[in-house]
Parts: sequence; C-alpha cells; structure tokens
Amino acid sequence: MNEVKNSKRNIGIELLKIISMFMVVLLHCLNMGGTISGAKTLSLNYDLAILLDSMAYVAVDVFALITGFVSIKSRNRYTHNWNRILDIWFPTVFYCVLITAIHYTKQYIETGKSVTFEIISHNIFPLAGSIYWYLGAYVFVWLLSPYINKMLHSLSKKQNLTLVIIILSVLSLYSLVYVNLDADPFRTGGGYSPLWILVLYITGVYISLYYDDFKKISKYVYLIIYFVCTFAACAIKILSNYMPTAKERKHIGSMALSYTSPFMVMASIGLLLAFAAFEIKRCRKLIVTGASVSFFVYIIHFHPACRLLLTDLFKPIANERWYVMLAAVIGGALAIYVACSLIDYVRQRLFAALHINVLYDKTVKLCSRMYNKVISKAVK
Repeated sequence: MNEVKNSKRNIGIELLKIISMFMVVLLHCLNMGGTISGAKTLSLNYDLAILLDSMAYVAVDVFALITGFVSIKSRNRYTHNWNRILDIWFPTVFYCVLITAIHYTKQYIETGKSVTFEIISHNIFPLAGSIYWYLGAYVFVWLLSPYINKMLHSLSKKQNLTLVIIILSVLSLYSLVYVNLDADPFRTGGGYSPLWILVLYITGVYISLYYDDFKKISKYVYLIIYFVCTFAACAIKILSNYMPTAKERKHIGSMALSYTSPFMVMASIGLLLAFAAFEIKRCRKLIVTGASVSFFVYIIHFHPACRLLLTDLFKPIANERWYVMLAAVIGGALAIYVACSLIDYVRQRLFAALHINVLYDKTVKLCSRMYNKVISKAVK
C-alpha cells in the first residue's frame, strides 16, 4: 500500500482517503449508532441526519475508485503485488485476534460466561462470516487486478469508454428499474458485493488512464457535481417518507441512497476528480501518515465486538436540539476516527520495532514462489 514514494504521491488523493474513511465512521454513527432510526421522522433532526448520511454515502464508492485510480499507475500493475495485500492482511489478523481476546476475556471476568470455538473463529478470521465485507471484495478485485489492468491498457480509449458506460448503465442506472421491481438480477446487493467494487475499480482505472482529459474541467465543477448529487439524493430520501406504503418508501429511498445509486456514483466520481486536482503543499507528511492508517480505522471500529459498543450509541441524543445532535454525531465520529488512527499508528511503530517487515518479506517471497509454482503447473 505504501509502494509509491511520498514525492510521487497525489496528496489530494491521500487526503481523500482520510476524508472517505471519516465518512465511513460517520455513516456507522448515523445508521448503526441509531441517530437516524431514533430521530422523529421528518423532524429537523431527521432531515439533518439524512443530509449527513447522503453526503457521507459516497465513501465506499470513493475508496473503490481510488484503488483503481492509483493501482494502474503502480509499477506492479500487471502482477500480483503481495506486499499490498499482506500490508492489509497481517494487521487485520492482528486486530481480529487482539480485539476478540480483549472482548471475550472481559466477558468471562464479568459474567463467567465461556465462549465456543465457533464464535471465536468467526471473530478471528477476517473473511469468516463476512465480518469485513469490503475486505473480501478488495481481495477479489486484487486477484483480478493484473488481468483487468492489462486488458484496459490494451483497449482503445473508445473501447474503454464503451466498457465503463455499459457496466455503469447496467449496474447503476438499471438499479432505478430493478429496485422498483423488488429484484436484484445482477446480485449487486445495493453495492455490497465484489462485483460492484470491481465495476468501480474499472471506472477508477479509466479515469486515471485518461486523467488529462478530465483535468480540463475545473475542480470546482466536480465539487459542485458532488454537492448537487448528494443534496438531490437527500431530497429524494426525505420525500420518500411521504409515500403511502412502507415498500414504496423503501424503494424510493434506495434509489437515492445506495452504493449503486447513480447519484452516489456521480457524486463519488466528482469528489475523486476534485481532490485529484488539489495541489497541497503543507502537511504532506502528516496527510500521508494519516492515509496509511485510514483503512485500519475501518478494521478496528467495525469488528463485531466494537460494533456492539457502537449499536444505538447515539440514539439518546437523536431528538435533542439540532446543534446538540450534530455536534454529538460528528464529534463522536471524529473521536472514533482519531482514536483508531492513533491505535494503528502505535501498531505500525510496534511492528517496525519488532521487525515484522522481515516476516512480511519472507511471506511475500513464499507466496510468490508458491503462486508461480501452482500457476506454472496449471497452465502446462
């Protein structure tokens, strides 16, 4: 994940990683935290919570777009970069084991209740039971990325554009139709699927390949696109509450707020292009460091044990004065983000002191050797 030297990094994109992960935490505070469900429908607090939700809903799409945007520029774009995946995998396993151990030790001390091996294994292994759905999708995309990159590089600009238009039309625009039919023919699950993350990866690669064309438009135009799309999604979501049946309210709301929603896709592309054009001279080292820990903010706070702590945490303040509610939710999300960032910063220093990078290097060589051996035998 840190293979590109700081001098060659797009600092605007690094800053966007930080902002996007903060948005993820904010989403969880609003939804899992009970802010939206606890607020009185169509009250000012509810409308403001939906506005925050709409503005933050682009986070996952942005992350997937960034992956494609950055990966195609990597020197390892045509091979499996084991360093990249292990830089994520080792710390994730570390956090899964650590948080699970702390949680169930505390539970045993307080209640004397033991835990089964099935529950422990479910919480320790990152992809078991879909603890981290995005991590699973990321691994899927990583496995295909060398071949996707090679294919997109070999296609003409017109062919690449046609491909992006087709996949976004089928899986995003068509969602406006199938959501009203109460169907999901392509199994995108509203964006909670490896297929959708792959689509966004390809879109990010396309933007990166032809970025010079996109640079001709002002970054402020892209910011306007982001705000217009998120505000439109917010308005549709709020107006959906006036629909007569629960089914209609759900369908109309999903058209506006889902990862596959055209509003969210356009908003996320606008945000990516705006930040890619930002020239940041100050705090570059701080931003790069913050971006390096951003993914693990997700890993830490979204662990099942931490989710228990977050569930309905903000419900008691959902109907307080609007400024109290906003301050509590945004401040709470910021506190969670900063705390998790500091935890991972300490983890990075600990891993460096213990020379875990040596284990990384040995594992990378082993994986590469085994992979090449298996592939060479399979293609004979």
